[in-house]
Amino acid sequence: MSRYLSIDFEQGCLYVTAAAVKNGAVQVERAITLPEIGALNTGSAAAIGRRLKEALKDAGIAPAPVLAAVGRERVVLKEIKYPTGVAASDEPALIRFQMSKELTEGGDTVVIDYATLPGIDGEGQNRALAFAIRKDVLDPLRTVCQDAGLKLAGIVPRSFGVAAALAKAMKDGAVTPPESATAPLAILVRGDRWGELVIVRGGQVAFARSLTGQALNSETAMLGEMKRNLAVYAGQAGQKPVQAFFVAEGDVPGGWTGRARAGLTIPVQAFDPIAGVESTVPLDLHGCFAGAVGLIALKARSTPLPINFLEPRQPSAKSDPGKRLIALVGIAAALILVTGLVVGLFLVSRKGSDVVALQNQKRDLDEEIKKLDDVSKRIKAVKDWEDKGVNWLDELYDLTARFPDPSGTEVTQLIGQPFQQAKNSKLLHVAELQLTIFTDTSKTVDTLIIDMQHDKHYSVGAKQSKGSISGPGSFSNVRKNLQFLFKTQIEHREPNEYSLKLNNLPPPESTKRRDRSDVGGLDILAGKGGQP
Repeated sequence: MSRYLSIDFEQGCLYVTAAAVKNGAVQVERAITLPEIGALNTGSAAAIGRRLKEALKDAGIAPAPVLAAVGRERVVLKEIKYPTGVAASDEPALIRFQMSKELTEGGDTVVIDYATLPGIDGEGQNRALAFAIRKDVLDPLRTVCQDAGLKLAGIVPRSFGVAAALAKAMKDGAVTPPESATAPLAILVRGDRWGELVIVRGGQVAFARSLTGQALNSETAMLGEMKRNLAVYAGQAGQKPVQAFFVAEGDVPGGWTGRARAGLTIPVQAFDPIAGVESTVPLDLHGCFAGAVGLIALKARSTPLPINFLEPRQPSAKSDPGKRLIALVGIAAALILVTGLVVGLFLVSRKGSDVVALQNQKRDLDEEIKKLDDVSKRIKAVKDWEDKGVNWLDELYDLTARFPDPSGTEVTQLIGQPFQQAKNSKLLHVAELQLTIFTDTSKTVDTLIIDMQHDKHYSVGAKQSKGSISGPGSFSNVRKNLQFLFKTQIEHREPNEYSLKLNNLPPPESTKRRDRSDVGGLDILAGKGGQP
């Protein structure tokens, strides 16, 4: 079993994580913060290192190799394209040369490393993400670890740690992974004065941006910037749109998960990178540990690290082509000899009667396939139709089971509308449910919405106030009734996936049927193609 520490410095705060690694699995043990440490530079690094040493001692954290994360704003990131025929030994030099042409500073003042990316069909070129960082950014990190009595094992862009933290959350079951392993996914990590948006595809970092100050100070600007970055990524040649959005944050009321879910059209989930870890870190700072936790998870599964500014990729010595050619010729000759012997033995042992029997069997099977082809198509069509439908009776049952006390709340209109989906559509949600509710307090509606949000089969929008109704209403003891409306998108479920149980106790006297002439009865509307 190995132990690692990871540190992530951002905007005057140092986030520290201690974890154990065994057989590729990561167990996060402790998480602490060092707030108000000021700017990290050559002059302050030694003092920060000494403070880190004291903090580790006070927290009972033993020294271990350190992985350090650097934010997106401290590195220069470029996508480099180069010919497919470049030898592996020449690849580092070629990418460093192309990256140097994009920089305004001399090559002796920066460190360059890169990670290869999958090629795009039709381009005929290799791709790589190249990162450059100034040496005067790396030197303070070395000093911090030296004065803290720690060994620095790697310096990695934070975006790679964030991507690994999401992969760990999926492996641990904290979030639901997408159906496709290569689907592009977006991850938001933010603190009070900083933020970063990372897009991964097939587990690899494909896009990273720092959030602007305006976005950090305005919810509208934040949502607008996220939408623009998602559009920029989708607009790149050969890229598919982002399929899901993840927010690294603790279980904080009014967090960014709900805001992103309300402002985006793709599924949104939250994950807490230090959930269940012993710490005194406030919940609103849990998401800031995504990069630090992810670096340890990345180290556990990847040796060497995909990007390491301490040990960047270097050109390798070329091998002797003559010796390599002789070895390839020898292998080819041996394969030809073995293949000839096998084919000869097979031809000798094969019997004519076996061939005839197999041909007759093949003919019979072909005839059966033709007969079953139409049946298979009809079965598939019925299955596709069922997979895109909603069992409205079960939905109404679940709504009844989770509905708050009806003495102060009732549904006056319920509209269920299935989505019209194109053939072979991969949309996750198949229908929409709209509820209009009268209540004497908005808390009951909030409770219902939160309960439905906890169910992964719903994507619930924000409630809309429709004002109050004065005069006699459905509640005889309330003069002003509040009216709200909200919508939720529904995923398809099999009957055995509906697990809620309805409380069968008789309703209180106050919930018996009343005169509804002033508000109108409950409307249950199903759209075309819906299931009653």
